Amino acid sequence: WAPNSASAPSGRPPHSRPQHSSVVVGPLQTGCPGVVDEMERLLHLRLQEQRQQEQQRQQLLEQQELMELQQMRMHRYQQQHQQRQQQQLLDQQGRQQLMPPPPPPPAFPVQPLPLP
Repeated sequence: WAPNSASAPSGRPPHSRPQHSSVVVGPLQTGCPGVVDEMERLLHLRLQEQRQQEQQRQQLLEQQELMELQQMRMHRYQQQHQQRQQQQLLDQQGRQQLMPPPPPPPAFPVQPLPLP
């Protein structure tokens, strides 16, 4: 007896192994369909939950980013507005100190009327 244990584990004749493996594959495919369905359903539910959580997390992140963007924009706008108001106040104060306030400039250039 040649000790080729690789082809025949534990002294079993080699030709019995393919039959054995086909017996093992069978029940997984056809066997207890209820158990497999249940496992698949649970897996599916878990996947759905994970996906929903991911989506929620993504939405939260996007909302936070949007809020921060809006706040930054508002802050910048307010700063510019305040600076503009301060500049206008300074201009007015400076003008009042220098001379009486000039008449408001016309909205459109006034052309002198041609004398008849």
